[in-house]
Formats: sequence, C-alpha cells, structure tokens
Amino acid sequence: MKREQVGLDVQASEVKQVNPNPSSVIQFQPLQTAVLLVNLGTPLLPTHREVTRFLKEFLADPCVVDLPKILRWALQLILPFRAKRVVKLYQSIWMKEGSPLKVYSHRLGEGLQGALQETIERYNTEVTVHVAMTYGNPNIIATVNEILNNKIDRLIVLPLFPQYSKATTKPIWNKLCDALKHRLVIPDFHFINEYANNHLYIQALAESIAQFWRERGKSEQLLFSFHGVPVRNLIQGDTYPTTCRALALRVAEELKIPENSYAISFQSRFGLSPWMRPYTDQQLRDWAGLGVKSVDVVSPSFAVDCLETLEELDIGMRHLFLASGGEKYQYIPALNDNQAHIEALKGLIIKFF
Repeated sequence: MKREQVGLDVQASEVKQVNPNPSSVIQFQPLQTAVLLVNLGTPLLPTHREVTRFLKEFLADPCVVDLPKILRWALQLILPFRAKRVVKLYQSIWMKEGSPLKVYSHRLGEGLQGALQETIERYNTEVTVHVAMTYGNPNIIATVNEILNNKIDRLIVLPLFPQYSKATTKPIWNKLCDALKHRLVIPDFHFINEYANNHLYIQALAESIAQFWRERGKSEQLLFSFHGVPVRNLIQGDTYPTTCRALALRVAEELKIPENSYAISFQSRFGLSPWMRPYTDQQLRDWAGLGVKSVDVVSPSFAVDCLETLEELDIGMRHLFLASGGEKYQYIPALNDNQAHIEALKGLIIKFF
C-alpha cells in the first residue's frame, strides 16, 4: 500500500509541477481565415495582344463555350479578328487605374477586409481577404496556392456572381479543385455558390435603385437585364434563369413597384444557338415601339461594373433605345464597393466563423 501511495504522490507532484494552473496554460491561438473573392477576369491592358490572350483562355473553357472540342478550336482561329472589335470596347470604358472589373473587385475586397476587422476579437480569428480571377490575373490557382502556403485554418471562397451558373460559378469550382487536389492538407473549406436569395443582398440592391431614383428621377419602366445563357444550359439543369427571375421579383417587392412597371431580360448573347429570352435589345425596341419614352436599366448579374455593363448597357443599349424612339435612358450602376454591398457579403462570410 505504501509503495502504491508513493507512486500516486509522485504522479500528483509531477502533474502539479508541469501544470500548476491549467487555465493559464491552455490558450487557443486565433484561427487563420482566408476569404477569396473570385470574379471572371479581364485583359491586363486594352491592347490587341492582351485582349486576344484573355479571350483565348476564356473561350477555351468548355463551361463557357459548350461546343465539341473541334469547334472550340475553330473558334480560336477567329479570335484575332474578334479581338480587334473588343479592344475598342475595352478602350471606351478603361479607367486610369485599369480595367473597371479589376479596379472595383479590389475596392470591394479592401472594403470587406475593413469590415471583417471588427470580427477578429469576437470570433477569435485573423482574416485576410484576397481577390482572384477565373481567367487572367491575379490567377486563381496561383492565389490559392499562395494562401495555402501560409498554413491557414479556414478558406472561404465567394464567387462574385449572385446567381449560380454553369458558365460562371462552375469554372471557379473546377479551378479550385485543380488547386486543392494535390495538397496533402486541406483547410476547413467553404464555397458559397450563390447569394441572390440573401436578404441583405436583396435589400442592398433595392436600396441602390431607390437611391438612384431619389437622385436622378424614376423612369416609366425598370429593366432587370441579366447576362444571358444558352437555352441548352437550362435543359441541362442550370438553375440560373429561375434564380434571376426570383431575384427580380424580390427586389420589385422591396421597391413596392407594380408588376407592369418592370421587366426581365437577358443580354450578351453570341453564337447561333438559341439563348434565354426575352433579349435585352429586343425588349428595349418593343418598349420604344409601344411608346415608352424613359427606362432605367440595372444588371444584377454583376457584382461590379465591367465591359457588359459600362459598354454594352450604358453605351450600346442606350444608343439602341434612343435610336428606336425612346427619349430617356438611365443605367443604374452595379453595387461595386457600396457599403451595403460590403455588409451583405460580410454577412455571408461570418456564418462560417
């Protein structure tokens, strides 16, 4: 008994020496969280060489151009000719700081970084926000590798596409898989595939439209112009058009506008196959033909302004509507780095803390 008792005493003594105050020794280090915002991408410069380089990568993705491989190869042959026209379009909207899509995406990332700083103590985490592109630079795979090399604990990826689509969100997932599949250690991982049904986002979009009306006046009709997708995507099960219509309805309800004062359309189609209707250009022609003199146009497909909004909608469609008999055309900017937009994205992210 004495020998056992001595053994117990020794063990207790050892424990007491090693850990005299357990509560003062057990300390959890803050989790390292990386948030990655991903947008489509943009040429580095509005030059023929850079635009061709970008389009070559973009149009080679089968998620974007759902055609047999030989036809995608044939498409590459006409790129130099298509690039000539696209260069001029980019030059018409280029900013001093660079491509609008890249400039606004980084501003949004910086705003989100500042907003998330407030959560560090509450959630015992350190957060860094990164921005990458599906095509072009900053390259998504290189950015993910750089993030993971810093041995983070949690990775949250947010594609800057409110509505999931095979042509926009799916390529991001594919590239993430390419970046992660060779990794020995994978951090806690979260992928936000869409957020068009998020109430904070819907409120931010509705308030942006309402604020525009307070400052610039309200037109007869409001057009929700979403980026188009081929009809075959819908046949294959893509939920994108359904989500677009649901979002427009929710925003219209927030704005308390009647059903006959707005419409939904789809823009940016190319190729010969049928795309989702009604087409934006045809909707504007129809309104002008019916005597509608003023329209406001917003494009909730895009988190930030880019070629499709600043050139196609704000310039091209404006000319079309006015040439068709309309008298007033107003483009309502994307949410960009609007504070309400930042708060909505913050709300999506902190759910994983």
